[in-house]
Amino acid sequence: MDPILEPYQYQRLNTARSFRVLEVERFAKDPELQVLHGKISEESIDNPPDYEALSYTWEDPTLSEQIVLDGRALPITQSAATVIRRMLRGKWTRRIWIDAVCIDQSRDLAALQERSSQVQLMAEIYRAASRVNVYLGEGDADSDAAARSLLALSLSRTFALAPGPFKNFRRRRYERRVADAVRITEERPYGLLFALFRRPWFQRTWVLQEVAMAKSTMFYCGNRLLHLEVMNAGIDFMSVYGHASNLPSGLHIHWKSYIETHYSLQNIVRRISEGETLPDLTLTSILLSVNLKFATRPEDKVYGLYGICKYLGFRLPEPNYQKSPDEVYTEAACCMIEQDKSLELLDLLDGSGLALGLPSWVPNLTGFLAPNGTKTFTITKNFQAAGSSKYSYRLTAESTRLRVLGRKLGRLRSVGIVCDTDPNNHPAIGPPHTTPQVFEAVTLAIQNWVQIAQEISTSAYPTGQPFLEVFVRTCFYDTCYSNRITPEQLAMGTKFISLILAMTSGMAPLMGQSVIQSTLQELQDPTVISTSEGSLMHTLWKRMFTTDGGLLGMAPWSADAGDEIVLLAGCSNPFVVRPCSGGHQVIGPGYVHGVMDGEAWNARSGSDDVWFVFV
Repeated sequence: MDPILEPYQYQRLNTARSFRVLEVERFAKDPELQVLHGKISEESIDNPPDYEALSYTWEDPTLSEQIVLDGRALPITQSAATVIRRMLRGKWTRRIWIDAVCIDQSRDLAALQERSSQVQLMAEIYRAASRVNVYLGEGDADSDAAARSLLALSLSRTFALAPGPFKNFRRRRYERRVADAVRITEERPYGLLFALFRRPWFQRTWVLQEVAMAKSTMFYCGNRLLHLEVMNAGIDFMSVYGHASNLPSGLHIHWKSYIETHYSLQNIVRRISEGETLPDLTLTSILLSVNLKFATRPEDKVYGLYGICKYLGFRLPEPNYQKSPDEVYTEAACCMIEQDKSLELLDLLDGSGLALGLPSWVPNLTGFLAPNGTKTFTITKNFQAAGSSKYSYRLTAESTRLRVLGRKLGRLRSVGIVCDTDPNNHPAIGPPHTTPQVFEAVTLAIQNWVQIAQEISTSAYPTGQPFLEVFVRTCFYDTCYSNRITPEQLAMGTKFISLILAMTSGMAPLMGQSVIQSTLQELQDPTVISTSEGSLMHTLWKRMFTTDGGLLGMAPWSADAGDEIVLLAGCSNPFVVRPCSGGHQVIGPGYVHGVMDGEAWNARSGSDDVWFVFV
């Protein structure tokens, strides 16, 4: 840092509706921008000037660079300096909002209070900007190729969907472009698009709100610029293929996941701003959008969505960085229950919050990685385990205990091993396809699970279905991607699991080489691969169990023998709970074959009702 310059001192903002805008400048004597210069102005969010807001990742927090503001030096990170220089490329001046400069980042009490106040304005700041510029980082040959591919895919998709006499020809051309984009080669083991979507920006929490509130969004990667609409269209393969099961592999869905949440939230904001009502929109579903995102501070998994939730009419705890994360998460959970008037949040549990001191019914939103497992939140409404019953619950006055009406189903007698794998290999954040490590983990788990399941195979299963069908449906949660498994998908899944069992149990010689080869050949079919990936994703970080009543099911990784399986009024899934002092702890949702459509609930009566106290 230049010792001649005095450090820049922030002036406190005059009102709670004030924010700062940075005007950066390029000088002729410094065309390479060796030293960044600018000036700060205080503005009102109620009468904002014309400016652009920046969305980027902080990465290394070291304050290794500086910007000169009104003749004084403000230390900033290298990533902030890099994005400012990129915004000035080809320009002499530009008015921007960038958090590293426009919000006091120091740690004194006044700065913390200002930061809490500015976080409450964040959504409005991004909404008032003429455009939100997303900086993904410097480009290279691979990212340039990925950007060109996305642009070509976007245009080709438009033509493929257009009616006319050459529709089939345009469809085939589009499919060739898609095949090129996702092809796995030695040079590109994760496909062409990986060079763009591997950027850290796509895994951050704060950027969801930043893009959702934007009037317009432009992505910068090196010299390449791509509009959000182009990126979304470029990876919207399903709009042409029609359904996930028609896609050649799960890889085609993987890329969509990187941008889908941003695009969907932005579309929700647009529809609300146009006066449309969205009765199915819930606070829980919005908070679910950050389940695979990362944040430096745990409380930012809530605060990062504060502004957009407020804009959409939902209440979250006001940002206050003097509160502990468990306080923030508990308050957020109460908000979900009170405003959604449902218990959907229980579907987000996996038991990992207990180690953090959270009440067992409060979702652990800290991130994708749990202490001993992987956070893979899903809310599925495919099932009606509690029949047509309605939610019945009470929050205690101190909001630490949740009373829920339910019925006992049984106790976990035996539990299998956890289908665990390195979280970095999980398709949601790691390689964009099911890796050999994932298949190895699944294979080991299925070997173990079939031994667990055989404990109840000697007698007829309550549903009357053959043992193998019960086992396969249970392994797959009776689900492929987000839908109930079809007979065709069940047949494919059965072949897949049968081969695993045969090859690992010494039965291969009995099958015969020709049968094995034909089965292996069938398993290379893209549809079979897609079905297997769409179903196996439900098994990761789960374990199989049997109950004392002879039922077979799947549970979160933290479930254990002796835990109870219960049905809760109004809830789609059964839940694993653990008796403890003062009541029960909720471990998480599960699957029990033969009860998922209300069979067990409807076979009982009001005399079986129990008020569970979750602590």
